[in-house]
Amino acid sequence: MTKAMTRRGPAVLSAGSEADVLRRLVAPFAEAAARARRDGRPVLVSVSEGLPRRDWIAVFEAARARGADAMLWYAPWQDAVLLGVGTAWSAAGAGPDRFARVSLLWRVLVSDAVVVVDGEPAEDQPAEGEQACGQREGLPHAAGGTAGAHGERTAAPGPGPLLLGGFAFDAGGAGDLWEAFGEGRLDLPRVMYGDVAGRAWVTLNAVVGPDDDPQLAAEAAARDLAAAWAEAEEVGACAADEGAPGAADGVAAVPETAVRIVEEIPPRGRWLAAVAETAAAVRSRVLEKAVLARCVRIAASRRFDVGAALRYLLAHYPACYLFAVARGGDCFLGATPERIVRKTGGLVHVACLAGSVRRGATPAEDEELGRWLLSDAKNAAEHRIVLRAIIEALAPACVEVSVGGTELRRLANVQHLYTPVTAQAAHGVDVLELTARVHPTPALAGYPREAALAWIREREGWARGWYAGPVGWMDWAGDGEFAAGLRSALVRGEEAWLFAGCGIMGDSVPESEYEESALKLRPMLAALEASL
Repeated sequence: MTKAMTRRGPAVLSAGSEADVLRRLVAPFAEAAARARRDGRPVLVSVSEGLPRRDWIAVFEAARARGADAMLWYAPWQDAVLLGVGTAWSAAGAGPDRFARVSLLWRVLVSDAVVVVDGEPAEDQPAEGEQACGQREGLPHAAGGTAGAHGERTAAPGPGPLLLGGFAFDAGGAGDLWEAFGEGRLDLPRVMYGDVAGRAWVTLNAVVGPDDDPQLAAEAAARDLAAAWAEAEEVGACAADEGAPGAADGVAAVPETAVRIVEEIPPRGRWLAAVAETAAAVRSRVLEKAVLARCVRIAASRRFDVGAALRYLLAHYPACYLFAVARGGDCFLGATPERIVRKTGGLVHVACLAGSVRRGATPAEDEELGRWLLSDAKNAAEHRIVLRAIIEALAPACVEVSVGGTELRRLANVQHLYTPVTAQAAHGVDVLELTARVHPTPALAGYPREAALAWIREREGWARGWYAGPVGWMDWAGDGEFAAGLRSALVRGEEAWLFAGCGIMGDSVPESEYEESALKLRPMLAALEASL
């Protein structure tokens, strides 16, 4: 493929009047309409311009307040924020092939897209191994960047068309609670904000059909882009130029009585019995491991403040992925430590994260607990199962797989065993194919995978929905990153559903596993309490 793209980050332009914006959009919309008429199918047009950094959590909350669907993705150690507002196009999938269906629909859409960054065209997708659109000088890419919290050099998205969204943990496992989310959906936002390594931009996406009037489509796009500029300037300018996007000093805690537990799903006794049954199944070699999750429904006297909860999570869990997916009146949010897969060019990163223990009250106790975790046989066996499954999953789609050393990954309330896995993707393999192969790892479901999934369906008694499912992004070159929707909650007004799971081995003690699940519930519970 030919490659015609800018070699710098998008320039920060003045929003100007709607007429000024329209003048910048007429040509790309005319070109998209011409291609649509020529090929007899819709054509994507995507226009990116630079803008000052903003408080993206405030912009996210403003979008939710006016009823727009929105998604926020924040990887603090990459200094990378993505925020999509509204929907220009979406791809949904259900069943075992949901990842492949979304990937195919996306590839068709971007195959003849009109992409403009800072007034210059990017006529084609990058060829395999070339930098993706937006990974240009001044923005991090696979060969540069900075060392991240996960031990590898970071790479982050840049301007251009990009999908945001996620998938249910299990095919057919959305359930009534997750009606607004479905089994899997990635959206091309109508308005896309990005902020990477100190440079921010806004992207306007539209799909132009063969019968569409390009002038009318450009006028509608100009209105939306001007409104996006105005909204970002009005609600998001407070502290964005002074530090990390959306950063805050934390949120004051409130009395524990402000939130009450309404229901445990399944009830405690039933979950303990399921843990005992699962441990027995592992001892008898029916399974090598299974992950059992539980749900806690909480209620408050007033609506939870999602923005305040996000600021709490950002302040207290900066080494985690922060995400929030708002669909209708529901918002699925969390701070997850677990990457499923990241692909940049041909380079693939997967995190093996399994085995855990609490943090110590003092530095000495913390070190002692860490040493115990590194030497504990049960946690080591659980970790080996996950690592083996990741290597097996990557092998058919990668030309080589490398495994790093096992170390401790310390979070605010828990520490885990962590082993980085890197690979070189085979030609034509995108991030969704890799996600479909890797997910769910034994850290999320168990092993062997199909037997563990069947065991979970029979014994948990509730649909996980997007809890523990892949959440993230994919760009027009097939690169992207997905993390597991752990340490998360589904918020609906003054109610919320919190989720946590534990890996069950043959020597698991039910009461100890229950205590571990309670430990994993604390981040979201504290964040929601602090939001009131």
